[in-house]
Amino acid sequence: MSSQSNLSPSEAASIWMQFIQPLHDQGIQLGAPAVSAAPGGTNWLASFMSECTGCTFDFVPLHWYGDGSDYFEQYVENFHNQFNFPIWVTEWASTNDDPNGEPPFVS
Repeated sequence: MSSQSNLSPSEAASIWMQFIQPLHDQGIQLGAPAVSAAPGGTNWLASFMSECTGCTFDFVPLHWYGDGSDYFEQYVENFHNQFNFPIWVTEWASTNDDPNGEPPFVS
């Protein structure tokens, strides 16, 4: 999101190779950049991953804000199918502001 980082995929890949990738040699697992679930987030991440040749990704963090567990589950499945890495869900929340509505995560 431009209001948070505002780096192009190629700028981010260059920074990754300089500062993040060397940590892999120290035995640290590396998570790809976490992106917004907004429509441009996955596009940015796909571009970053194609720009970041020689980069190591052990997992991909996922952020999601929306309404309903079905949509969350669908997003996670689509995200995994697109990137094919283990996923760490590091941010999620319901955006349902209706206090009388059905809770988003019902068993």
